Amino acid sequence: MKKLLDVKQQTDNKYINLYKISYLEDCTTGTYEFASRRKYDNLTAFNQNDKVDAIKVLPYFWEDGKLNVVVLREFRQPLNKYIYGVVAGLVEEGEDPIVSAQREIYEEIGGQTIGIQPVGLGAYVSAGLTDEKLQHFIAEVQLEGRQHLERGEDICYKVLPLDEIEKFTQENEFCVSGLLLLQMFYNKFRDKV
Repeated sequence: MKKLLDVKQQTDNKYINLYKISYLEDCTTGTYEFASRRKYDNLTAFNQNDKVDAIKVLPYFWEDGKLNVVVLREFRQPLNKYIYGVVAGLVEEGEDPIVSAQREIYEEIGGQTIGIQPVGLGAYVSAGLTDEKLQHFIAEVQLEGRQHLERGEDICYKVLPLDEIEKFTQENEFCVSGLLLLQMFYNKFRDKV
């Protein structure tokens, strides 16, 4: 059985920091490094809570009897390239994840939310790397056409008819959770339209 001994913060950045955990296992000490968006006192290692750090949402809408989704093409600095994904963002302090999702829909695709529903519970992004918890949603939207991007965001959106999702995902690079959300949506609705 492992026992947490200590956690030391290694960096002091605005959005993400590196921490080092010391633990005891079978009378031997060990260390492990991880990244977190959380402040020291709110790390999951100390607080086993249901706090959601970020959201991802797949917007969809009906047009002329056809079901469409909206995907994003965004420059991702760690990769130094553009990849596809879905609407995403951080949950601000004290903000409900649904409100975060609606805000990000407005900012990233210029859409108004008609209806929104969670997909499962919040899930850890990569439990061996970070304690970040992500909540997924699907949301029916009405596109209004103008994005409201923050400085530094390089995002364009693409409307994708449901019947083109399978081919599009096989020909383009995606972030994993956006890809899985898109595939889940496709599998859920492909036989219903």
